[in-house]
Amino acid sequence: MAQSIYWRIRRCSVVAMLSRPRPAWIRALVAFSTAVLTFALVFWFAFAQPWVEGVISKRLGHNVAVGRMYPTFARDGFRLVLRDVVVSGRAPFANEPLAYCDRVQVQPGRTLRVDVSGLDLRLWAATSADNVRGVRAGRTTNNPGLRSRRYDGVELTVHSGTISGVVQLPGGQRVAVRVGALRGASLGGGWKAYLSQVSVDLGTRLHAHAGTVEAELTASRDLIVQGQAVSLALPSAVPLLSGVVMEASASSRGWTVSAHTASAPRSFALSASFSADGAAVDASLRDASIAGLSPLLDKLGVSLNKSIASVEVSAQVALGATEVQWQVDGHVADVGIHHPAVDQVAWRHQFARGRARGSFDWRQGRLSISESELAPQGLPVSLTGWMDVRTEKRGELTLATAGNWDCAQLQSRFAPSVRRSLWGMALTGKLQAAVDFSFDAADLDKLELDIRMPSKCKVTSEPAVVEHALTAIVAGKSQLPDRPDLPVSPLAPGFTPLAEIPEHVLNAFMTAEDARFFLHQGFELQNIRKALVYNLERGRFARGASTITQQVAKNLFLSHERTLARKLTETVLTWRVDTLLPKRRVLELYLNLVELGPGIRGVGAAAQAYFGKPPADLTPLEAAHLASLPPNPRGFARRFREGSVDDGWLARLYDLVGIMGRRGHLSAAQVGAARGARLRLRKI
Repeated sequence: MAQSIYWRIRRCSVVAMLSRPRPAWIRALVAFSTAVLTFALVFWFAFAQPWVEGVISKRLGHNVAVGRMYPTFARDGFRLVLRDVVVSGRAPFANEPLAYCDRVQVQPGRTLRVDVSGLDLRLWAATSADNVRGVRAGRTTNNPGLRSRRYDGVELTVHSGTISGVVQLPGGQRVAVRVGALRGASLGGGWKAYLSQVSVDLGTRLHAHAGTVEAELTASRDLIVQGQAVSLALPSAVPLLSGVVMEASASSRGWTVSAHTASAPRSFALSASFSADGAAVDASLRDASIAGLSPLLDKLGVSLNKSIASVEVSAQVALGATEVQWQVDGHVADVGIHHPAVDQVAWRHQFARGRARGSFDWRQGRLSISESELAPQGLPVSLTGWMDVRTEKRGELTLATAGNWDCAQLQSRFAPSVRRSLWGMALTGKLQAAVDFSFDAADLDKLELDIRMPSKCKVTSEPAVVEHALTAIVAGKSQLPDRPDLPVSPLAPGFTPLAEIPEHVLNAFMTAEDARFFLHQGFELQNIRKALVYNLERGRFARGASTITQQVAKNLFLSHERTLARKLTETVLTWRVDTLLPKRRVLELYLNLVELGPGIRGVGAAAQAYFGKPPADLTPLEAAHLASLPPNPRGFARRFREGSVDDGWLARLYDLVGIMGRRGHLSAAQVGAARGARLRLRKI
């Protein structure tokens, strides 16, 4: 039985069929068929597939590589199927793939039909080149409309795909684009595409997302784009805008863009257009939350978590012109400021409004402000002038009070900490002031600064701290009520009257700290200008511009924190000290209050600590030493802890002595004696 089954299987097998003796013509037919099939396969892979790749590459202008290619037959005709297709980019991106396709089906005929599935399109673009068109340097066009190559007689359908790409902007910033799903088809000489989950990232600064985007290129070469559910946000932040509907169109006549929030009331609206007449942009944001900007400003100590803003922006430029005319109007409310350089206490519920108009010459890089009014905390100021915003920063600006400020309301606009420090003060009258500022970053030494105050406030009631201090000083009390550590009269231990201090000691301190002390009204404009130049050159706050009067106000009434709030308070108190006390009394207080080392306050204590003598016996070189300590008294004291003085410090003192001689404070003999002397210090 087993043997019978074996022979039956053997007779039915292909091997058995082929092994049977056949007539010669059958064997010849089989051999011929095998040869034809082998030739066809060799021809297909060696010639047909490269030929098809060459035809497609020539038509597209890109190198195309096909993994597999085979024909199929259906009722509607012959079709050619290409699998694993790779399209390369143009130079200089020739090594970067432009597109991957899982499957491309081509159906020849009077109209060539192409169906694409599994498209992965990858776009790369730099300033003057991209992987679609190659190098673009030198290409110019006067037609603002869209240009696209017309593919007549071809119907292209994309069933599924994705897009990703990176565009490098002229400044080096990279923009990343991603499209989660893509489908589209040619349509009557044009095409239409549907995109979903579209994302655009401007580096790590800005993120835009659209739920769906519909784009259509008509037969007349007009492009129409519509976007739904568009949002704009900073990375890792709540969206700045969401639910935006966007529409755009481009043609040979120009282009237009419009966007607005879909839900009522509309808090955002944008319109932009470009035509033969020029370009125009209008945008508005009304009563919208700007909490999404918080990540940008948190590091600067500005909180926008509860802030509401409204702003309107417009800009226009005529075709062929280089100047863009612009206008801005808006306000912001409920801003918090919590920066340690501003105040130790947070400023809450700050508000501001403003408007400005001007022009920007994009060819010269010049921003001009013809009119503006900014009102932080309701205090209106105007800023006018121009500034070069390109590499060579320079400009001329004027900051002034807009009209006259009501002094009676001025103090109520100050921060709470400033109001507390000035409690009891009452003002009347009107304040008007202006600051003129011109600069050139290439030569900061030519920086010019001018402050004008045509009208000032009048004080009807002094701040409580000033009132108490003046009462104690005038009454000759030994100390202030709330500052027992400060000697303010000859009754206080260690106080040195001005009459007991030699003129060369007074002149040494004024030369080093405030050369125009007897000429200014508490503030020295030239010191401010020099400090501003010094700080701008170093890009940080490295030097102050305090006068002797300012230092007296600070020592009498304020702490040593370096904040904007303290500086504002110091400015007001300096004004009062200069107004209420004679200059020589202010100088006497300064020489007894100034810190000249750890636990060393005043020239009397310093003369004993460093030289073991009273101020009356100090030499010009010793006076120069004490006058050079105030910028960093504790640091300098550590430098001379062992009583030795290095050559660098001596050279500094010799320079100060020389300046005193040139200004007539020392005779030539005194200058020569001082420069020939060595400084001997006590150990401290």
